[in-house]
Amino acid sequence: MSQSQTILSLTSIRSFAALFVVWYHVAVSFTAYDFTFFNLFLNGSLSVDLFFVLSGFILHHVYKDKNIHKSYRKFVFTRLARIYPLHLVTLLTLLFITLVLDDFSDRYNPEYYTGLSFFLNLLLVQNWGFIPPSWNMVSWSISAEWFMYLLFPFMVCGVSRFKLAKTQKVYPFITLFVLASHYLAIYTLQLDGYGGMSIGGMIQVFFEFSLGFFFME
Repeated sequence: MSQSQTILSLTSIRSFAALFVVWYHVAVSFTAYDFTFFNLFLNGSLSVDLFFVLSGFILHHVYKDKNIHKSYRKFVFTRLARIYPLHLVTLLTLLFITLVLDDFSDRYNPEYYTGLSFFLNLLLVQNWGFIPPSWNMVSWSISAEWFMYLLFPFMVCGVSRFKLAKTQKVYPFITLFVLASHYLAIYTLQLDGYGGMSIGGMIQVFFEFSLGFFFME
């Protein structure tokens, strides 16, 4: 199997992981009905972990030899173009619903639907710890992914600068360091609700993406 075919297969797995997350949310919504089919996806949230590990791996594979730090703007714009249109459509749809249905926000929490949180959602920084959950809450992962896209060129530049690619024996130690730092962050911040929205989700995505990134080498 060629290298490109391998990446295509991994991309397909990433698509299935995203689909499992969708079914997970459906399953959670219908737990009271105890549907056997939906119950198969009650652990579908684990696909989020797989998705971000694969994202770090695939992006590093594609861009490791492209001097990405010299075309930072182009890279960022390309990645933003992939995730922002759908995010904007869903956000505006939710805005329309809250304006049309007077009691919509009251069903959840009126504090989720403020002008400031809407602005931060527009900027895709709603999950960076500035505000509690808001508006389209499942878009926390897109916000975290956007953060990693902004950081990714610096990660590639760091690997190149320290010539880690030529010393592959160091990568098992880096992987162990990433895992240890991951659990240390959870312990230090006492994140009982680790993962998902806000700081817990940012830590989750950062270390999982980094793990996939270093697996590449």
